[in-house]
Amino acid sequence: MRKTLLATSLLVASASAFAAPAEISETSFIVVTDSSMVRASAVSALKTALPKATVKTLKTMPDFSVVRIPEKASVKAAMQRMSAIPGVTVYPDYKVHALASSSVVAVDPMFSELWGLDSSYDFDINAPEAWNIQTGSADVVIGIIDTGIDYTHPDLQANVWVNPREVPGNGIDDDNNGWVDDIYGIDTANGDSDPFDDGDHGSHVAGTIGAAANNGEGVTGIAWNTKMIGCKFLDIDGFGTESGAIECLDYFLDLKNSGVNIVATNNSWGGGFFNQPLLDAIEAHNDAGILFIAAAGNESNNNDTSPSYPASYDVDNIISVAAHDEFGTPADFTNYGPQSVDISAPGVDILSTVPGPTYELFSGTSMATPHVTGAVALMAAQYPDMPAHEIKTLLLNSAVYESNLSSYVGYGRLQLIGADGSGALNCIDQTSYRSLQSDELSVESGTDVTLLFGAYNCMTSVSTLSVLSNGVIYPLSDDGQGADAVAGDGVFSLPVTANWNTTRTFTVLADNGDLTNAVVSVTTYTMPELTEIPFEYVDISGQSINLYLGDDSATTVSPGFPVMLPDNSTADSIYVSSNGFIGLDGNGTASFGNTRLPANINSQAVYLHWSDLNPGSGGAVQYAVVGTAPERKLVIEYADVPPYGDTGGMTFQIVLQESSPTVMMNYLDVTSASSTRSNGANATIGYELDGNALQFGYNEAVLRDQMSLKVGSQEIDPLAPVITEFRVSSGVFRPELPIGFSGTAEAPPEAPDATVELAIDFGDGVQVPYEAGTEAFSGFPIGLQRATLFATAGEVTVSRSVEFVIYDYTSDEQELMGQAYEQGVADVVTDPAAYGLISSLADAADIIRQNPEVYGLAPVVNTPETLAALPAGKYLLGTPVDITNMYEYFGNAKYIITYKDGVNYGWSRYQGIRDIMVDRGYTIINQMDAGMGYWLYQ
Repeated sequence: MRKTLLATSLLVASASAFAAPAEISETSFIVVTDSSMVRASAVSALKTALPKATVKTLKTMPDFSVVRIPEKASVKAAMQRMSAIPGVTVYPDYKVHALASSSVVAVDPMFSELWGLDSSYDFDINAPEAWNIQTGSADVVIGIIDTGIDYTHPDLQANVWVNPREVPGNGIDDDNNGWVDDIYGIDTANGDSDPFDDGDHGSHVAGTIGAAANNGEGVTGIAWNTKMIGCKFLDIDGFGTESGAIECLDYFLDLKNSGVNIVATNNSWGGGFFNQPLLDAIEAHNDAGILFIAAAGNESNNNDTSPSYPASYDVDNIISVAAHDEFGTPADFTNYGPQSVDISAPGVDILSTVPGPTYELFSGTSMATPHVTGAVALMAAQYPDMPAHEIKTLLLNSAVYESNLSSYVGYGRLQLIGADGSGALNCIDQTSYRSLQSDELSVESGTDVTLLFGAYNCMTSVSTLSVLSNGVIYPLSDDGQGADAVAGDGVFSLPVTANWNTTRTFTVLADNGDLTNAVVSVTTYTMPELTEIPFEYVDISGQSINLYLGDDSATTVSPGFPVMLPDNSTADSIYVSSNGFIGLDGNGTASFGNTRLPANINSQAVYLHWSDLNPGSGGAVQYAVVGTAPERKLVIEYADVPPYGDTGGMTFQIVLQESSPTVMMNYLDVTSASSTRSNGANATIGYELDGNALQFGYNEAVLRDQMSLKVGSQEIDPLAPVITEFRVSSGVFRPELPIGFSGTAEAPPEAPDATVELAIDFGDGVQVPYEAGTEAFSGFPIGLQRATLFATAGEVTVSRSVEFVIYDYTSDEQELMGQAYEQGVADVVTDPAAYGLISSLADAADIIRQNPEVYGLAPVVNTPETLAALPAGKYLLGTPVDITNMYEYFGNAKYIITYKDGVNYGWSRYQGIRDIMVDRGYTIINQMDAGMGYWLYQ
């Protein structure tokens, strides 16, 4: 039977570039309890589930708790036990780290070394010019979330905050905030109130923000007069957990609520995955008017496509900071992304304070971030009544546009004040225009794209804006109407359809009609199609050449002739990874860490089966050239290659051609591995071109045996049936609730009388027969899901897929379901007989005694002798008599467990087993009453 499968709905996704996976804490995790739970009972439930754990509940967010367990305890098991408690959600505690990239030996403290504040190359922040206007205020307080702060350092001591509501050394929590003697801040890494810096990083950050000026000591901070509070959550090596950072945020928010003027926190750290509790804590600061200034990261990563947290959280109070050097060049380590990274600041060879006391040069976005924080401290002193969001707006709009930074940050380079005397500290009638995306965009031809521009006069948004493109002026309004998302935010939206074949520029016009430097160019491209085609496999047995790849290895293959690629270019060599990654431009990755597409690893790639494969433990990666010129083909085959740690090998291949840009991906056997690794269940399948991608599957079982995919122009089979509709027709997008689907299809144009048979695959690889026009139902788990309609006419099959997301129940929905459940329980308890239930304990006992076998009880086993004769195993039994001597009655039984009046009981002749029972919440029983049921473990 010949099959042609045309996948007409493919996911085009953007996601993370390859990066090392975040590590999870081995000794702590985060729990969030439902707000409907009584607080005391919730904490009690947590402590009961893990009696040896410590549960720290946050003061400003009482639904949040940090659970810490003994060092050698199992976090995974503890998290599972916690998650079993109704109303409790468990989150992993990701490890994070300081974002400094290098350090050298100490140097002499000289102001001339502080190029970030003042430099002849003029890529500094113009601090001396700014100090003519403002040097800071002791009423402005900055929180430093880091390795701590050396509050004894002679260059920091004067500007370290001292808690006026605590009496030092008295061992009493005088201000009743949960921390005893928190004089200079707290240490969540060690659980005490001494934030002294043992790791250099936090003190270095503090020196840039607010080292004392004109004191004859070392360096000068941006804000001569400010107060800094240390919250140590990173250890001596610069590593910590997100739960520690959340506790710091809770501490600072509590201080803010008690009257301390905390304007911002400096966050020169990162490295975790997205985590809802940390996001919630940052949003709580946003609600309180505290800015969260965050390092963008040091991985040379595009944060627009691969978010780096916490800098990439979408919260209004976050300012994400990249780094540049003294010559205005983006640092080679800095993360970037004009959509997600706001501003660049000095971050290479930055001199500042470290414990000792001494001074050192560090580099990193960690060092760029305190430049921004120090600038915020000056602005808060200059504008004491300005809300936090206006300070952020003014700071960003005063940034200096640099063309070499336009693809790195959204606003430009940090500058406190310009050559004309205007700027962040003295803005008067200063209108700034911004392109709020990269200056150069590449989009697929014919697609819709929305261009974003910003316009502010100081911190006040401009109401109208004009954009010029191709001789046409587009008038835009910031009124929240049409394409404009939010009124009065200074952001203007211009939706366009990219229906041109070259490059068009869009330029913002000033009020007087002059061209501004807010320009974006949009270049179109055409992506080939990724479709399923009739299965075919190229047999290279007897002529293949083994590449001898091992685990996580790679090589290049040169066939001796140029092969054509899907973008109509050619390549003389192809990169082949042991992990199913094929680099069409000769470069790639041998990493086993597959991601969503685009992965941005190289310019053009086919993700044949990107996953953790191991040809070193079986099978082979091999290639062959088949055919004759000019119709030769390069075939690269993964022959019986197993996933890492698996035994079942899979066989598939990629075929590239000398005379055609079409690339084939043929899957002969993708089901021989374990169920979690078969059918592409843990692989990325797709194609990528210049950062644009066609993703066929990501960790989804979308493959099957004897299946072929094609990258190239789609050819319609005249004998293929035509699917006219396939859609989600009804349902609620919640876990396992019925979702309805409806579809129709027509006979092939050249065979109008052909019979069309339909089937639906609900994402589990099973095709269920379907009748056109009816509604078919299925339930789905949480997450991105796919359903596919197959239409077959004769020997030709086509398909169409729909994708949708199943969301977890909201807290309101869970509350309503809980109320309905409680009402149902009450109805049953009130009238059990109406529901076919036994209404009294006595009746139940009589029924069980009359028919013990029906209820799994063994009436014969009722003496010590019969119990002792039972073979090893587990038995559900009942006792006909009172038992007062457990040792005599149960003989050599290993242990028993029973349940009575809401309490779990247990007994064993072995003390070790009794101790385990106690740890697990059982009460040891010494006698039993007649009629009690119990489990016997022999």
